[in-house]
Amino acid sequence: MSDLFTGFKIEYPEYTVVTPQSGLFYGIRALNVGEADRLKNSITIPSKATDIINQVIWGSLITKPKFIKDYEQWKKETTLRDRESLMFGLYMTSFPEERDFDLKCSKCGEETTLNLNIENMLEFIPYPGCQMMKEQYRFARATDPYETPADMEMEQHIAKEKISKAKKTKKKEEDDAITFIDDVEDEKEENIEIKEEVIEETENPTNILTERIKTVMPVSKVVAYVKQPTIYEEQEIFKFAPLGNKKNTDLLNETLIIDKFEQYEPGNKKPSMVVSDRRDILTAYQSLPNKDKRHLFDVFKNSFGQYGIELKSNWNCPSCNNENELGLDIVTQFFRMVATN
Repeated sequence: MSDLFTGFKIEYPEYTVVTPQSGLFYGIRALNVGEADRLKNSITIPSKATDIINQVIWGSLITKPKFIKDYEQWKKETTLRDRESLMFGLYMTSFPEERDFDLKCSKCGEETTLNLNIENMLEFIPYPGCQMMKEQYRFARATDPYETPADMEMEQHIAKEKISKAKKTKKKEEDDAITFIDDVEDEKEENIEIKEEVIEETENPTNILTERIKTVMPVSKVVAYVKQPTIYEEQEIFKFAPLGNKKNTDLLNETLIIDKFEQYEPGNKKPSMVVSDRRDILTAYQSLPNKDKRHLFDVFKNSFGQYGIELKSNWNCPSCNNENELGLDIVTQFFRMVATN
């Protein structure tokens, strides 16, 4: 009688990922056969595919920031663009780095096949407000200010961070005052030290999750607050859409970037209407003039949407030497490889 099989001892390929919007470091391992099969069977239902890719990424994380303690918190701390970078890490560890692409020249129409390395196509565009970027900027300014001129956008992010720290310091001073009144200085000091360590390990250092961009719609004059959504919010929004109803799902996904709406009466400083319920936001969004919709997405793109990863490569046509650009969507590319491998 053979012993019960308990599993192979396997060292999976690993890849280090820096998330572009939060600036956090992760170590991620390759997919196993069972995980790839789960993803392949989920592709036909968007909500199911989203849920499973989240689960698979979480299960594949070898290392992660200390403040992320569980799956639910990870979803709340991870933006949609950050997930793309983690999917890229899964791609690099699980599938061939090089593959053939059938391409067509935009000038002469000649078709050709080129072998390209996916990793060489990567462009990393980080959010300037993340802790990683702020620290790099501070270091560069301190060591060589002449080679690193002041960046107004980065200075604004650093100023916001200082204000946030000042509020925490004030709160701590108030807690200290209470400590002295209670006459338990020694015991409370130990608690304060422990509390400070917990803050360092349990708080996300980026501010993109709390950032809200206030904008006035050009036609309706309705005020919208635009945000960068997380994968938790994406998952929650699927609960509002009937299974398989792509039209409703697409509309709900569009409204993920909206935190709330406000409407003001002329001359009043307080809003006469605040729309913050997710279902009401969907209804309100559909009533907006189409120019307002375009304005919303322009604001989002300029504030958040431009930060992430892109897969791009330039290639010259062998017939006319015209330079062409190939751009790949990492999500589409990832699931294409899942379906065909």
